[in-house]
Amino acid sequence: MPVREMHAPGITIGLNRLGQIERLRLATEQIEVPFRASTVLVDCRLKTAGAPEVLADGGLAFTNEWVHRISEASCRVVERFTPTASSIRWELEIVGAGAPWSTAIQTRLAWPKAAAAKFWTACDHTPGNDKQWKDPLAPFAFGELNLRYGSYVDEPNGFCLPLVTVLENESDHGLSFVQSPESLLLDIQLTTSAAGEVVISRKNHRIASSVPVRFAMDLVAHEGDWRSGLGWMTKRYPKYFDPPAEKVYAIDGCGAYSGYQGELDWEKLRKMEFTVNWNAHFDFPFHGMMIPPVARDTLWNSWYGKPASLARMSRYDTQMKRDGFDVLEYFVLTECGNYISHQKPPRKTQAHEDLWLDADDYIYYAIPEAVMRTRAGGIRYSNWFDNVVVDPAEPVWRDALIGQIQRLIRELPDAAGVCIDRTDWLTLYNERRDDGVSWVNGKAARSLLVSWAQTGSQVAAMLHEAGKFVYVNPLVRRVDTYSFVDGLYDEYGDLPGMLNLTAFLAVCKPAIGWTRDNHSLRPDPDAFFQRHLHLGVFPMVPYPDADHSIAPDAWAEKYFLDYGPLLGAMRGKRWVLEPHVISVEDSAACVNLFQVAGGYAIPVTFARASEVTVILAVDGASTEAVALFPGGGEVKIRGNRTVRGMEFRVPVMRGCAMVRVSAQGSARVE
Repeated sequence: MPVREMHAPGITIGLNRLGQIERLRLATEQIEVPFRASTVLVDCRLKTAGAPEVLADGGLAFTNEWVHRISEASCRVVERFTPTASSIRWELEIVGAGAPWSTAIQTRLAWPKAAAAKFWTACDHTPGNDKQWKDPLAPFAFGELNLRYGSYVDEPNGFCLPLVTVLENESDHGLSFVQSPESLLLDIQLTTSAAGEVVISRKNHRIASSVPVRFAMDLVAHEGDWRSGLGWMTKRYPKYFDPPAEKVYAIDGCGAYSGYQGELDWEKLRKMEFTVNWNAHFDFPFHGMMIPPVARDTLWNSWYGKPASLARMSRYDTQMKRDGFDVLEYFVLTECGNYISHQKPPRKTQAHEDLWLDADDYIYYAIPEAVMRTRAGGIRYSNWFDNVVVDPAEPVWRDALIGQIQRLIRELPDAAGVCIDRTDWLTLYNERRDDGVSWVNGKAARSLLVSWAQTGSQVAAMLHEAGKFVYVNPLVRRVDTYSFVDGLYDEYGDLPGMLNLTAFLAVCKPAIGWTRDNHSLRPDPDAFFQRHLHLGVFPMVPYPDADHSIAPDAWAEKYFLDYGPLLGAMRGKRWVLEPHVISVEDSAACVNLFQVAGGYAIPVTFARASEVTVILAVDGASTEAVALFPGGGEVKIRGNRTVRGMEFRVPVMRGCAMVRVSAQGSARVE
């Protein structure tokens, strides 16, 4: 039997003498749910257990000693459970004894009656890397999952929010486990089983006496809707969901990635909801030297051999702004150089301030300490033109990046901001440096996640202070990594699984997904656009000189023009994350709900009938609405207030409609 019970709104847990959860009751009715939860250190055994301690804030603390079965390395594990106004807070602290070491630190949950429950987390929902899209909003049966936190395109099967939710099928209640994104998180693996077992495994953390390993988690009881758990998380940790620069919604819309600087059919682009170009003109002399240290009118040879200057770069930004569009300048923190020699060459330039003129000189004589190395000691090269991977926290490279941002702010006043590329390298560890928290291959190291957080936050703060925005290409998809980022520009957003993950990172932020070419729309263009509408992500439009993205194409442009008004209706969207706030009768279509200026946008997609009934359960919603259809046309519809909420009978065309509902006040459940 549990030795202690703890209560918080809607939840009661029973803890045994070791600090393991053995009992769970949910909701005001105190529904008994078979459940277990505990901390486990892999390959370790429990050596001693202390007596539970009652804390002044009403919490309980449990202190146990663990010992590694092979090395005999030991540590003290302290677990604290505290009731809060909306959850039970579960804090974990691990302090080592003796030499540093590491093992996987697991939180294990068990829901024994798994057959009577559904599971949900913010995952890609696709088998492998295929193009079979599945609705990521739909909970699913417990099964065998092995998901990596921060999935990359070459490593699918990932999740992007440290959150898992279990929903009971026959009653309106659920439980979410939320790992705080404020905790320092390195590598995490999430596994589940058909028997209802859930394991969150954290790796490469240094267990030492000098710096404790700390994690904070919450158990949150709520209604039987996945929106409740995610909604709780967004309210508890708004820093990780809200854009730091709220004005970024002004450039929300479709994008391009192009170096084209000639005349354009602006009216057509506006109808396709184009708003911003990620500048792929590549004026820099080599990758990483985006804003050289020169006077405004000084010419240099760009990467492509064409004359470039800060003045010319600025004129393009000004031209686009005059025409009503915006430019994000290319930026990168983790790569530098092009075609870098594999052996250190003789120095070509003598003055230190001129080393930027040559890529080899810069890598070997200006920032050699920043270069990432393989375990064998060789330079770690990128897969793009023999660029070199660099550590953004290394002072010499960090200072160079900050200098470039200062020049960008000063010399490119009409640039909307930057979009930062190549975040895929954030999964690496610099084994020649020490961040004080990582332990890899039996020694200290520096995670590039830590480096990114340190230098990226500095860069972003400078840009925000200057009224500019920060977008990122989220090649590592994890919410704790992008707290200082305003918007997402996903290079692999045309892959359905990657689109799903980016959408969850952007429930309160602008997001653009890649459109590689017109084949991205095939074989079903309507499905392509309806995925984007459903998830609140804008695609890239056909654009001249598009870099590995869609070029002007009459067949594709027709679909962009068809869906332009529907895309425009969701500009500035924020997901409404209240329980049971939106549904479709008989599950006859996919549906989502966004708060937008003046009310709500309801994308109705993949409908299986010519008309569906949508139930909207928010306060302040008007009975009057407008349904927009792909291909043109709109119709006014009127809602009917019922006990379920506001019911709209929505006609659809090509399986789709975007419903705009005006409203007063906030989105609250009726």
